Amino acid sequence: MSGDSSNIENVPVLTPNKAITKPRTSTMSRRDFLKLTGLGLGAYLAKKTGAVDFGASWLGLESPEFLKPEFVHGIEVYGLKKEIETISDAVLLYRDFDKKFDDKLDETLLHKDKVEQRESILERNKRYLEVVVKKSAYESFLNRQQETGCDFVEWIQMHVDLMNRMAENSKPSADISTHLLRVVVISDDFRAADPRSDNLTISPTGFSKDMDATWFIQEDYRIKPPLGSSPNSFYAVHQDENGNQVIKRPKDYDTDDKREWTFPNKNDSLKDKEDVWIDMGLIHEWLHQAWNLPDIYWMDVNNSPFRQSEFRIDNSGQIEPLLSPYLSYLIKRANLRNQRGFRTEPEGYGLMKNYENFWFNELPNEIRLSTSNGTEPISVYIPTLIRSDDNSYGYLGIYYGGTDFNSPAELAGTNGEVLIKDQVLRKRDGNLVYPVNTILVRAGQKELYMPIAIINISKISGQNIVSYNVEFGDTPEDPNMRTQMMKFIDSSDLDKFTEALQSQGQKIFAKMKISGTATYCVWWLQE
Repeated sequence: MSGDSSNIENVPVLTPNKAITKPRTSTMSRRDFLKLTGLGLGAYLAKKTGAVDFGASWLGLESPEFLKPEFVHGIEVYGLKKEIETISDAVLLYRDFDKKFDDKLDETLLHKDKVEQRESILERNKRYLEVVVKKSAYESFLNRQQETGCDFVEWIQMHVDLMNRMAENSKPSADISTHLLRVVVISDDFRAADPRSDNLTISPTGFSKDMDATWFIQEDYRIKPPLGSSPNSFYAVHQDENGNQVIKRPKDYDTDDKREWTFPNKNDSLKDKEDVWIDMGLIHEWLHQAWNLPDIYWMDVNNSPFRQSEFRIDNSGQIEPLLSPYLSYLIKRANLRNQRGFRTEPEGYGLMKNYENFWFNELPNEIRLSTSNGTEPISVYIPTLIRSDDNSYGYLGIYYGGTDFNSPAELAGTNGEVLIKDQVLRKRDGNLVYPVNTILVRAGQKELYMPIAIINISKISGQNIVSYNVEFGDTPEDPNMRTQMMKFIDSSDLDKFTEALQSQGQKIFAKMKISGTATYCVWWLQE
């Protein structure tokens, strides 16, 4: 999800789109996307056309041509010789995927539920991605191959490989990878059972048991991004003099952004590519769909009454080729719980019904908070929760609603320390209980925003009682500095990051080591 910004047994299903995502490649607004309700294909067909008998086709001597994949860059591609044109085609194809999956099962697992079957077959730390594409978009990539440096399958594989490199180079390391399972080409005239889904980035064809995520691409948008997409999400792959792969803005991109990220040379699809465009917004969405990760921007603060009225976690939109340490900890948590795709099984956040199992409820029993200001009194301000104007989606109404610091609850401490109990960080909204997303700490004349992510990390790393000590710098209180920024930094990168801030004429406002980890939080101020 960006800052701008289903389930199946034997047949594909369109599940309720109650997602924590802001699509960057959709022609629909986020609000409209959330309001859509899916419909099982099998149920739809049975209701509209009566019972559907696929037996004859299934047992026929000749299989439909679209069931036979072609291999492009080693990836299975379906629908090249004959497009997937109808719902019946899609149902038959996805039944075939499930049959191939079932053929791998031990007999004792044939009558187990899908979750148990998937646990026995799918590698625990690997996620399997399918991409569905309209025929015209697939052909546009072929027609522009000389201009753009890649065809469609290679372009998708480059995004998968960059996603995996981000995990490999993260600190702490994230033990997870994505595997491009297949590409499915559908006719431009394909219409899903629920016609509203034709405008979604989520595949209109459904889910099979062998995948963790699917994504739908309707057009070749590399030059002219579709509505709802931010052009700031585009980067390009370059090669340096040592053969390493460098991610930075495309050569013809009109921007002052000179940042770059270097990845060690590796023999994958990124190797030897020069100025080939990458959509980080697409990878952002796959972090949700395949890796079951939330947005970070939901902890940002807007229009508070404090000295810095705005708070931002750096790269909260997650559209840079860099995996936040916070997300690395959430990946560790997902692996321990065997939580896989966002919409493919009950423990995925897109389908989960028990809000107590959500990531934001990872809270230690108690937190002791002190500062470098010594014995100065400390107060912690707990905001109220604001529901969005859409109250029909459980936690999402709060997830998108934000915080209100106009009338916060105050928790005071003595002798330079404050004790925060986990119950204080939870708010009740009807029958649902949520933690707040960000609190504000005041120590003397200093005010500091602390996102719930910090506390989540402590709990995930195995701590039930934690102590934090905030070290304030000597940054003057400039009234023009209305935004407080924060970034998660590994201890090995702290000095380098500090020097980078200083080179930009900025100073550290505060820093804090998350006890029990090698992760620091660093705050600074900007206009």
